[in-house]
Amino acid sequence: MTDTAIMALLGFAAALLVVLKPILNLNTSITELKASIDQFRESVNKLDSRITEHGKEIDKIRDQVVDHEARIKALER
Repeated sequence: MTDTAIMALLGFAAALLVVLKPILNLNTSITELKASIDQFRESVNKLDSRITEHGKEIDKIRDQVVDHEARIKALER
C-alpha cells in the first residue's frame, strides 16, 4: 500500500467515526426516552385506575346523600 492509500483509508475511518458517534449517541437517547415514556405510561395507567375507583366511590356517596336528603325531607313534613 502506498502512503496515499493509507491516508485515504485513515481519512475514511475518521469520517466514519465522525458520522457514527452522533448516531450512537442518538440511539442511546432514544432508548432512554422510550424507557421514560414507558414508565410515564405505567404511572398514567395507575392514576386512571385510581380515578375510576374514586369516581365509583363518589357516585356511591352521592346516592347516599340523595337517600339521606329524601329521608330528611320526609321527616320534616
